[in-house]
Amino acid sequence: MNYINDRKILYVVPADYDDLIQKGVSNMILDRDEGGFFKSVLTLHPIARTNQKINISESNNIIQFGWKSRIKKLDRLFITKIVGTIVLTLKLIFLPFKLKQINFTVVRATDPYLCGLIGLYISKILNIPLVVSIHSDYDKRYTLDGLKGSFGLLGSRRLGKKLEKFVLKRCNKILPIRSYLSSNYIKDYNILKNKFEVFPHGINLKSYDKTPNIDIYEKFNINRKFKIFNFTGRMSRENYVYDILEIASRISLTNKEFFLMFVGGGKELEKIKNESKDITNIKCVGFQCRDNVINIQKQSYGSICLMGGFSLIEACAGQNPILSYDIEWHSELVKNNYSGFLVDEGDINKLIEKIKFLLENESVSFRLGQNARRLIEEKHEISKTIMIKQNVYKRLLNE
Repeated sequence: MNYINDRKILYVVPADYDDLIQKGVSNMILDRDEGGFFKSVLTLHPIARTNQKINISESNNIIQFGWKSRIKKLDRLFITKIVGTIVLTLKLIFLPFKLKQINFTVVRATDPYLCGLIGLYISKILNIPLVVSIHSDYDKRYTLDGLKGSFGLLGSRRLGKKLEKFVLKRCNKILPIRSYLSSNYIKDYNILKNKFEVFPHGINLKSYDKTPNIDIYEKFNINRKFKIFNFTGRMSRENYVYDILEIASRISLTNKEFFLMFVGGGKELEKIKNESKDITNIKCVGFQCRDNVINIQKQSYGSICLMGGFSLIEACAGQNPILSYDIEWHSELVKNNYSGFLVDEGDINKLIEKIKFLLENESVSFRLGQNARRLIEEKHEISKTIMIKQNVYKRLLNE
C-alpha cells in the first residue's frame, strides 16, 4: 500500500512554461498535488521551445525539453530543426531511466496523443500505471477548425485517431473532464468502458472573490452608457468567433447599450480586429492577464460562450448569464432561463433575441448570473473536485 508521504505523480503536458506565465495560469500547477494526495509532482513539458528546469515549490517541479538553439539565427535553418528534433527525441528516450530513482506512483498524460504516447513509454519503463486525461471533443473541433483545433499525426486526422486508440487501449484509466466526453468516447471505445471515470475541472473561487477590483470601463476607455458582454477565449474558428462577430455587428445597429469585448489571443485575432475596427460597440483587447480577465467577467453584463471548456466554467464563476450553443457539455452548466440560454448551433437570430432580452431585463440578467455562480459552486468548486480525483486515484492504486 502507498502511504500519503510516498505518492509521487509525473505529469506529461503539451505546454510551454513561459506561455503559462503569460496567461497568468502558472499558479494552477500547484493544484496538481490534488490537495496533498501526492507528496511531490514533477511535470514534463516534452515539446516546448526551450530547455528549462523550474522549481515551483518544494514539492512541485518542471522539466521542459525544447527544440530551439541558443542562437536565434540558427533556429530558422531546416538542419537546426532536424538536429533539435533528434536531440529532443534522445532526451525523451533516456529520461525514464533517469527517473527510476524517484519511485513515481503514477504517470498522467493530459492528452491521448503525443503526451499519451510519451506517458505510455515512461509508464512501461518505470512499471507504474498510466492515466490519460481527455480535455476536449477532438472530433468536433476537427470538424470546426481542422488540424488547428484538433490533432493529426503527420498531417492526418485518421492517423491521429489510430494513435489515440493505441494509447487508450494500453493505459490504466481514461479520465474525461466531463460526463459528455465520457459518453462520447465510450461510443467509440465501448470495449474500454470500465476504464472511464469523469475527472472534472476544479476552480478556486476564492481567486474570483479576492482579485483586486480594476475598473474595466476606465482601463479600456469604454463609455459607461454601455452594458458589456464578453467573449473570453482563444480566437479560433472552433470557438465560433465569426458567429459572435456577426451577432455583435447586428445588435450594435439597433441597440446603443450593447458592447462586446473580445478577450484573448489566437490565429483569428488580427482578422477579427480588422473586421470590427469601424464598429464602435466592439473592442478586441487581445490577451489579458488573469486579474484583468476576472474583472472583465465580474463587470460584464453577460458572457457569450458558444463553445467553451474551462472558459465556460470561468464565465459562470464571474456571475454572468451565459449564452451558448446547445452542443458538447454546455447543458450541464447553461440551463435555459436559470443560468443563461442555450440555442441550436448556428441559430444567430435566436442568440440576438436572447441578448436583447437580457439588455431589457436587468433583474433577470442578475438572477441568471447568480445561478450560474451557484452551479459552479456545486459542480466545480476545487475542494469538491479534489475529493473526486483523490477517490479515482485511490481506486487506481487499490487503496
